[in-house]
Amino acid sequence: MDDPTTRVQRAMSELYAGRPVVLTGANPADDAHILIAAEKSTVESVSFLVRYGSGLVCAALPGSECDRLELAPMIGADRNRANTEYTVSIDATGSGTGISAADRARTLRMLADSSSAVGDFTRPGHVLPARTAPGGVLDRRGPAEAAVDLATVAGLRRAGAFTALVSEDDQTLIAETAEAERFADAHDVAVVSLEDVVAYRRTMESHLRTQFAVVRNSDYGHIHCVGYRSDVSGVEYVAYSIDSSPSATTPLVCFEQEVDPAPHLSTGVATAALAAVAENDYGTVIVARRNDGRASTADIRADLAEIVRDCGYCSPFLRNFPAVERALTLQLNGSISNPVAVPDSAIDATRAQIERGCAAYDELLGHIGATHFQTA
Repeated sequence: MDDPTTRVQRAMSELYAGRPVVLTGANPADDAHILIAAEKSTVESVSFLVRYGSGLVCAALPGSECDRLELAPMIGADRNRANTEYTVSIDATGSGTGISAADRARTLRMLADSSSAVGDFTRPGHVLPARTAPGGVLDRRGPAEAAVDLATVAGLRRAGAFTALVSEDDQTLIAETAEAERFADAHDVAVVSLEDVVAYRRTMESHLRTQFAVVRNSDYGHIHCVGYRSDVSGVEYVAYSIDSSPSATTPLVCFEQEVDPAPHLSTGVATAALAAVAENDYGTVIVARRNDGRASTADIRADLAEIVRDCGYCSPFLRNFPAVERALTLQLNGSISNPVAVPDSAIDATRAQIERGCAAYDELLGHIGATHFQTA
C-alpha cells in the first residue's frame, strides 16, 4: 500500500495536470469529496464535479483572498460537519447564465487569478466560495482546506474547488471512504485522505518552536536539554540528549510522558530511559509536558518525528513499552529484527499513566521514514 507521501505527491501531479482528485475523510464514515485546482479548471473537470458530485460547486479560498474580493459571509448559513465558512455565491462577470460547466470553470479560474478585482464578479451566482482556516488542514480538517493546501504544495495558486461525492448506492447520501476508493479506482482518479495531507505537511514543514537550549551536568555526564512547543498540538516537550562516543554508531531514542511536572527525570521509567541512552553512549529521551489531553495522537506522533529530525538522527533505534514495539513491528511488516522491550523492573507504579502517553509513539515511523528505523 502507498504511504501518505506517495498518495499526496500523486494527487499534486493530478491537480497540476488539471485532473480531479478524490478526497476521503479522517474516518471511514466521513463524507468524501472531489477536488480540482481552481486555476486549472476546465469544462471537462467541472463537468466531472457536476456529474458525480452534489451539483454544488464550491471554491476554496484563503481568508485574505476572500477579504480582497469582498466576499461577504453567508449570513444565517448552517455549518456543515467540516465547519466550512461559506460566502455569498458568485459568477464571473460576463459568464452568460453562470451555470454551465464552461461558465463555472471561468469563474474558478478568475478566483484563482491574483489580478481579479471585486468588480469582476456578480452576486449571487453559481459558484459558492468557502473561506479556509488560516492554518489549512492543521487548523481545520475540511475539504476546502485540503483543496487549498494541495494546490499550494503542487505549486499552483492557493485556490481550489470541491464538491461532495454522491453515493452511487444511495443517491440521497454522500459516499463514504470505502465507496469513494472504489469510485476512484473505477475512474482511474487519484485518492488521498485528509490525514494524508496533514501527515505530508507535518513531514515537510516545521511546526515546533525551540523555547530553550541548555547543557546540564548529571550522573551520565553532560546532557543537552532542548525545550520545544508545538504550534499544532500545543504540547511542550523536553529532549535530553547524550553526545555520541567514538564507539557509538546508532542513537537510541526513548519517549516518555511526564507524570510529575518537576523534575522531569524523577520517575523510575524516565530515569531508566536515560540510563539506557547513556549505556548506548548516544541518543535522546523525549519527555512530553503540559499536555491537556486535547492533542490528537496523530499530532503528537508528528511532533515526535519532527524532534527526531531536529536531533539530526537518520537511523535511530526506537525504544518503548512492549505493546508499542509490537505495533511498530507490524507497521514495518515484521522487518524489525530482535526488538527488545523495556524490562518490567524499570516500570514503577506510574506505568499506566505513562503508557497512555506512549500511545502517541504508535506509527511514529510513518512520519519519519519507516524504512530507516529499527527498535532497540
